[in-house]
Amino acid sequence: MDLNIVNNGKPYFFRFDIAKEAGEIARITDYLKTRVNDNGKKVPIQWYDQGQVIDAQGMSPFIEGGVGHYTKNDDGEMLPSSDVVYREWYGTPGDVTDDGIVYYTLEDQFFCKQGMFKGFFGLRDSKGNILTSVNIIFQILGSDLRITKAGEFYLSELENLKTKFKVQTQDVINEARDAYTKQTQASQDANLVAQATLDNIKQSANKLSTTIGQQQDYIDAHNVVTIKDFDNLSDKVTKYVTDNYVQPTAYDSLDALKTAYPNGAKGIFVTIDTGHFYIFENSSWKDCGIFQSAGIADKSILIEKLSDALQGSYYADVTELKIDHINTGYMDGDQSGKIITETEDSELDPVHTDIISVSPGEEYYVTTQSYWNGRAVNFLKDETFVKALPPVKDTKIKYVKVTIPSNINGIVINGTRTFPPRIFKVNSYTQIPDAMNSFTPLIKAQEYNFEQISLTKRGAFGYWDKIWGGFLEKKADPSRAQVTYEPVKVKPFEVYRVSGCSKWDARLWVVVDYKGQVVDYCSTENSDNLTETIVIPKDGAYLEINELMLNTVTKLEKASSIKRILPLSGQNWTAIGDSWTQIHSDKNQSYVDYVGQITGVTTTNAGAGGTGYVAGGANNWNNQFYKHEIPNNSDIYTIFGSFNDAYATNFKFGNKGDTGTDTLWGAMLATINHVYDANPDALIGVITPGPWGAINPFVTNKMSSLGAHDDSGINEMSINEWAEQYVSTLAEFAKAYSLPLLDLYHGSGLRPWNDNFINSYYHGTNDTDTTHPNAKAMQKYIAPRIANFIESFA
Repeated sequence: MDLNIVNNGKPYFFRFDIAKEAGEIARITDYLKTRVNDNGKKVPIQWYDQGQVIDAQGMSPFIEGGVGHYTKNDDGEMLPSSDVVYREWYGTPGDVTDDGIVYYTLEDQFFCKQGMFKGFFGLRDSKGNILTSVNIIFQILGSDLRITKAGEFYLSELENLKTKFKVQTQDVINEARDAYTKQTQASQDANLVAQATLDNIKQSANKLSTTIGQQQDYIDAHNVVTIKDFDNLSDKVTKYVTDNYVQPTAYDSLDALKTAYPNGAKGIFVTIDTGHFYIFENSSWKDCGIFQSAGIADKSILIEKLSDALQGSYYADVTELKIDHINTGYMDGDQSGKIITETEDSELDPVHTDIISVSPGEEYYVTTQSYWNGRAVNFLKDETFVKALPPVKDTKIKYVKVTIPSNINGIVINGTRTFPPRIFKVNSYTQIPDAMNSFTPLIKAQEYNFEQISLTKRGAFGYWDKIWGGFLEKKADPSRAQVTYEPVKVKPFEVYRVSGCSKWDARLWVVVDYKGQVVDYCSTENSDNLTETIVIPKDGAYLEINELMLNTVTKLEKASSIKRILPLSGQNWTAIGDSWTQIHSDKNQSYVDYVGQITGVTTTNAGAGGTGYVAGGANNWNNQFYKHEIPNNSDIYTIFGSFNDAYATNFKFGNKGDTGTDTLWGAMLATINHVYDANPDALIGVITPGPWGAINPFVTNKMSSLGAHDDSGINEMSINEWAEQYVSTLAEFAKAYSLPLLDLYHGSGLRPWNDNFINSYYHGTNDTDTTHPNAKAMQKYIAPRIANFIESFA
């Protein structure tokens, strides 16, 4: 592979079409590979709509998807493994450039583990509209520096044990390697003695093959270990350590182990009840004490074996198994699983589930209410009762953690009609430090963009109870319809907004944890019209929504992104100016619109084409800046312009102290007084006109070419001299009256003297217009400068 050739010297970028013409999945692994420790890599993407480049200016890029390992099913679909984590990245409009090209940043820890990325790239505009790509798949390589350090955000105690095992395994190999070295040295010494007897033979090249043959005979006869032998030995040592130390088999007890292997078995076996490990030696099982493995077999160490402090720091990601049908009566734990249908206690009215299929090693949380002999959980092997939990009979509410033993493949859960059983299957554990709780107020205090979540109504009338979190079935009441929804799967610290009503114990919302216990609920007891924002607690697993009152609209939304807090939100700005301010016909917008989007300021456009400080507009409309209609409630006012004054026949520059509105000085004074009359507390900024095709530093024609002026001195000035004095007068006036000034004549970046630039950024009103920059130029060159300007003094 020639590393000096990269795409024939051309930069990579990807073309995405929001029409998704490429199908549903695009694999870009051949073009993009990132490593776990890569940080800040930029991925350029050019956006199209049905083959046409789109204008992405003002939009914000984002990435959403899963990172980890995927498997392909028979239909070719990529299915996520249990290690897949879901990540998001959000950019800003600053990541967007011309020609629809957007730079996406692969930030540190975004691709946090090796495997594959599957997700999509997207764009979001200022109104929340979203454009997305097809599903994107590419490979994420490992990293020698970080793949053993930060596979996840939190390094758990389990990971430390794995690291310890790796060290101990390496010690075994090192010891074997040392032994090999010593044995080889001893063999080599013996070989030298043997070779001494062959010195005369070595002098003859014809007898060299005989010498080599004798050396090989010696190696074979004396069992000298060769490099090849050592490589095989190393593989065998590694396999032995792996088989016997990394993957011990777990059984509930020693009796269960003996039942499984009455004649013994090769390997190491751990009993869950004592934590001891056993090997079969001399025709019996030998107790080797507490198991402290150099490594940990998958699912062999359970969370309940950790300390209380460690258990409390782990969040169980669970999936509730839907129980569609319950049966009258209960499975009797004292009569080997007999089904009892006749009961004397109608108050509790016992029920039980059908057999739920399970597999050894799976973990579940069960929430239910026992019925005396109808214990919470009953274990079965091939539909035959084995045992029940808890071991004693009672009728208390149960929150039971269940790990399926090795000989069990089914369970039956008992419960009551007032507290029906629920079961949650553990998918994985995530460590969440207690310190995260302190961030909850900060999370809730943010302003978010929300996306509506669809809710599925339950078939029965009733509600989720705020005390127990279970569903209480009630008869329909036409005066107060009792309707509720299926639980919504949630994750810790997600933010939701819910609207609806709340009544007594049927609160608008309830959050239950992975055990089915209530961990939070709506604090408002009674309300017919309520909207609340919820931060899911660190142990929250499901959100339950109630809807009680007739004709009430219940709505659930999830926070999709944090609202950008713009610097001038809540303030009002009035922009006074000429046609540059008024509108741009190619997009029907001006810089005023873009400044509002950038800063969050509320805008009032007081621009009028053809007007200026002295010029009253086309056909002498008598509408100079100091006569523009402006509101009195704006915080900020700017006056932008205007080279229209070059066409006013009565124009004069004037001097400091002039008040005549036929002079630039006097007309400027009249304009700021006009603003102060509307609002004495106004903040005013002065903006010089930007260059025009007819008025810029490179135009040397006389002013008379623009039209005759009453002042003959102005007629004889060159256009560029007049423009310089015009801008200079605005600056002197602003300084005299302590007003901030933005010089766009010298600092806009516009180049109307350059034909290529004109073709790209002018032609604002027609194909030959060199006076008005188009919307693209306004958005790129003018709006950002004016936004920064008003932020500087507002």
